[in-house]
Amino acid sequence: MEIIKKHYCLLEILFVGTFICIFLWLLMSGVFRESGVYDEKLHLAAGYTFLTKHDFRVEPFNPPLAREIIALPLLFAFKFINDPILLAPRLIVVVTAVLFSAYFYWFSKKILGRRIALLSLFLFILEPEILAHGHYTTTDLIFAFLFFISISFYFLWRNSLNLKKISILAIIVGLTLAVKISALPFLFFSFLIILFIQKKEHKNILHLTYWRNKIKFLLIIIGLSGLTIWFTYFLTMEPLLGYRFDPNRIAVKLAVKNSIINFALNVPMPLGSYVSTVKQVVLYNYSPLYNKTSFLNGEILQNGSFYFFPIAFLLKTPLPLIILFILALFAVVKKNRNNLFLLAPIISIFASSSLSTLNFGIRYILPAYPFIILLSSQVVKLKFKFKNLLIVLLIIWYILGIINVFPHYISFFNEFAGGSKNGYKYLVDSNFDWGQGLIDLKRYQTANKINNLQLAYFGSVEPEKYDIQYERIKDLSINDHKKVEALKFDNSHTVAISATCWYFCGYYKNIDLKKNSPVAIVGGSILIFKK
Repeated sequence: MEIIKKHYCLLEILFVGTFICIFLWLLMSGVFRESGVYDEKLHLAAGYTFLTKHDFRVEPFNPPLAREIIALPLLFAFKFINDPILLAPRLIVVVTAVLFSAYFYWFSKKILGRRIALLSLFLFILEPEILAHGHYTTTDLIFAFLFFISISFYFLWRNSLNLKKISILAIIVGLTLAVKISALPFLFFSFLIILFIQKKEHKNILHLTYWRNKIKFLLIIIGLSGLTIWFTYFLTMEPLLGYRFDPNRIAVKLAVKNSIINFALNVPMPLGSYVSTVKQVVLYNYSPLYNKTSFLNGEILQNGSFYFFPIAFLLKTPLPLIILFILALFAVVKKNRNNLFLLAPIISIFASSSLSTLNFGIRYILPAYPFIILLSSQVVKLKFKFKNLLIVLLIIWYILGIINVFPHYISFFNEFAGGSKNGYKYLVDSNFDWGQGLIDLKRYQTANKINNLQLAYFGSVEPEKYDIQYERIKDLSINDHKKVEALKFDNSHTVAISATCWYFCGYYKNIDLKKNSPVAIVGGSILIFKK
């Protein structure tokens, strides 16, 4: 018996180690093959300012923690921010992703067993959205990791909470809240749904002592979480309405007649920066003063849509995973209702996101994917004819999906959209084209000996850094200082247009371009036109 246990243990180590090594290789392939995406340098610059100057006004729409983490390499050498592939900062996110995969396996094994955990880990390391955001210096992967830890710790400890455990949980929740404001509704509704499910496990739910303990733990969580958040702001003090660069704010005018607004505008308080950020996000979400333009199914949306994230999920999630998820729901309902808690964060994330007008990318619901994968892997508990054959076929299909987009995972679209080659017709920006294609564009230019290239690029890195020879045409580049030339679509020019520019710069209306389908899509994002 002991020999058999050792045998299984060695096999487990072999499989887990192999999966994580494959994951690391896929992530590093993305690091070296993709140019810096639109948000990366913006996050790094903000994080560096947070770390060195403790000034949180430069980006008041997000808490600082994730950007402080990814900006750590800049403290050793600020020149890292000028690296075309941002290697040093990206490694921070890659390491986080690898740790996430290891923790994900540990938790899966603990609640579901070794066999299901191995399937879960396999699905995790090949999920396109996780692979995409697992190597960009942005906030999404770090947020998903901390959110997952928060929910998983609570589930494991829900029946044995004590002061030590509740303190640890409070710190983790605080760290999660210090990454994105969306953590507030995500966590709140997740915990609420889990409590609703959990109440059936407690016969003393109507007793006063039950709720007394819950309230006590809640107060500890609020206190310690708030202190944790404040530490990420380096214990700085700021008014509740925040310091802002604009002296003509409406709040300044209101403060003259309203003492409460005057207090909130001028008196520095602990966590004032965080409260101010919450206020800014609410205003950004629901005030008509801010531009919230997004794109879905060939239509430019001005204020978002409640169906954006469900449709984005159905188009950008591998169909094998969707099929496994649907099948696994039957397994959970029939075989193990205790694991219904996995639905809580999924419901919370989709419901909260659907109420938001910020429809910029499926990355906003990235924290839902680990829970979707955990549920999907429970399909092995079902008993039906040809189950194993079906699972094998779905896994092969799943693998082929990643091979087809390697190493541009962000450009993945499933068969509902007609594959990645048609993805730009449904979604752009961080769903398809985030500026990752310049390295491949240089390769394409060299291989095809293109001398007269006109480029409309969407990104924050200058194409010249990749030694691309081009004429700049109307684009959405924020760091390109070249003169903008007129479009010349003739026999002597090759035109390269980032998919996001295709719509938001109006090229999709150009009659000559519309008559000619792209001859290639380079870097998973740049449309190439030749006459």
